[in-house]
Amino acid sequence: MEAERRTSERWRTNEVRITPDPIVRLGIARREVLAHRLTHLNAHGRTPRVALYSLNPLRKRPALTFAGPRAYATGEGWRIAADHCIADRLRKTDPMHRPGWRWALHLVHAGLVDGVVAAAQTDISPHLDEYELQLDLMAHYGGFVALVTSESVTAKRRATRPVDAPEVAYEVADGEMRSARLNGAAQSSLSHSPLPGGAQ
Repeated sequence: MEAERRTSERWRTNEVRITPDPIVRLGIARREVLAHRLTHLNAHGRTPRVALYSLNPLRKRPALTFAGPRAYATGEGWRIAADHCIADRLRKTDPMHRPGWRWALHLVHAGLVDGVVAAAQTDISPHLDEYELQLDLMAHYGGFVALVTSESVTAKRRATRPVDAPEVAYEVADGEMRSARLNGAAQSSLSHSPLPGGAQ
């Protein structure tokens, strides 16, 4: 019966179905697990113990990379152990190939911490499928992930990041040179037409 209903819904074209943005869906799922775990810990009278995690390939000073997660965790009243500030200095995107992230998962699985606080979703993984897998693993181990900057804000920042477009010089009527930043669409359209002043 259920299979028939799903099949008929899939082929019914007269209804509008909206698929949520995957990053929003993952953010909602992460916050639901976080709320569930915090409710469970509060019911047992426990203060959450967390590890701070940062992906730090640029080798910034640890105090800078952990400033946001530390402020977030202390603002929530969570306990942070001194030796549970974990930074990966590798540029690998797959979290399972980073020893620091694997150690954070081990701490949660062993029951030494209740969750992990990171600055943004990109610290765990910039790829949504890998990020979803890590959220599932964390939930399976009985832990949570808390982010200083939510997934949707990170996605908006990525979408509105300025394009690294080349600068093009062009001549204005009075002979003054100015430069303009072109986006990819304008650059491709201008590459097929001559620029003012005979420049190519």
